[in-house]
Amino acid sequence: MRTMLLKMAVGASAAVAVGAFGGPGERFPIDLEALRAKAAEQFNAADADGDGAVSGDEFAAVDVRRLLGDGGMRSQRAHDGPSSKRGRNADRRRERAEARREQRQREFEAADADRDGQLSSREFQGLPAAVRAERQRKLFTHLDADADGVLSPTEFPSMARRLESLDVDGDGQVTRDELPKGWRR
Repeated sequence: MRTMLLKMAVGASAAVAVGAFGGPGERFPIDLEALRAKAAEQFNAADADGDGAVSGDEFAAVDVRRLLGDGGMRSQRAHDGPSSKRGRNADRRRERAEARREQRQREFEAADADRDGQLSSREFQGLPAAVRAERQRKLFTHLDADADGVLSPTEFPSMARRLESLDVDGDGQVTRDELPKGWRR
């Protein structure tokens, strides 16, 4: 399961890279060195104080949608396919529903500035910003692999690192032929 999710993430990264770096007819090869340079540029832009690490506050200022591409924040639903075990699917649906409820509760708590258990009109208007901040905090925590409170360059999201495993011949480029057959168009 974990291997399948990794392959799907790499495939999604390839799709995002193809869409972001090439117009019609010039999508391949994907130049991994150009992606590495873009990742370094993004890291340096996020590292506002130039200390070589991205703090939670610095990360909060990053537009995650641009950083991860359109598919970066999609839910697990896209990865769940039909299963021959109806019971397992029902369990997964319940788990996802519970996770969504917990997420909404955290977002509500983030928006409830005066902690009175209710959202005033002003707090409700700030809900989108509170939701973004909570999601940003959750993503930062997920990316901070060593839990030291900062993102090092190796922890910072990099499309190049996600695509390197597809570069079968090691030439620094991912060609259409190197994509798994199911991903080719």
